[in-house]
Amino acid sequence: MKKKRKRKKKSNHKYIYWLLALLLLAGGAAVAWKYLRKKPTPTNTHFDGIDVSHHQGTIQWATLVDNNPNLQFVYVRAIGKKGRDRNYEKNINRARRQDLMVGSYHFFVMNKSVGLQFSQFVDLVDKEKQDLRPVIDVEKLSLTNNRDKDAHLKDSVMKFAQKLEEHFGCKPVIYSNEHFYNQRLAPTFNRYPLWIAKYKKEQPRVKGDAKPILWQRSERGCLSGIRKRVDLDKFINDGSIEDLLMD
Repeated sequence: MKKKRKRKKKSNHKYIYWLLALLLLAGGAAVAWKYLRKKPTPTNTHFDGIDVSHHQGTIQWATLVDNNPNLQFVYVRAIGKKGRDRNYEKNINRARRQDLMVGSYHFFVMNKSVGLQFSQFVDLVDKEKQDLRPVIDVEKLSLTNNRDKDAHLKDSVMKFAQKLEEHFGCKPVIYSNEHFYNQRLAPTFNRYPLWIAKYKKEQPRVKGDAKPILWQRSERGCLSGIRKRVDLDKFINDGSIEDLLMD
């Protein structure tokens, strides 16, 4: 008598493999779509100025000016978190040659003394080459750890601001993002010109009765003459270039 053959059960492995392949494809499509949505698009509208550092690489300043007639000013990073910006002198000198209004900004940190930071800034920044008020960039990365108290931060930034005012003869601009400024700095610095970052459609607001004069509305601008993404800045609340000029 012949033995009945046992029927082999169909393996589900191939179906699992197909499912995994589809999921991978779907995931890849999602990543691609996310990238395309974030990819900067060329624009020469809805901004009045830019701020740059060595992160933008070598800038073709003549091309930038020729293709962006509404560009009113450029802020150049002088001191970053790790010290001097390696492209500072090149950027500010070449921007001046294009008759752009220029100014310099300092990234403030809590792990260096106010005196040292002030010396670093004024040793590098030539007062005679500045059209615009100096800027103090204060943000989350300025803190060395979460134990830095708000009072200590405010006191340090205020001392730095006072030193800059005495040296340059005008109040510096305070730059920060909306959340950090309202959480850590407001309303202590509300009497200073405020430059606030917020990457949404709505303009930034600060606690108290002050209004920002300058809005960093994008960090992903794409302009002719700059290969990499660049910050785009726009005057708001009746602010104008006159509010940034050195007194």
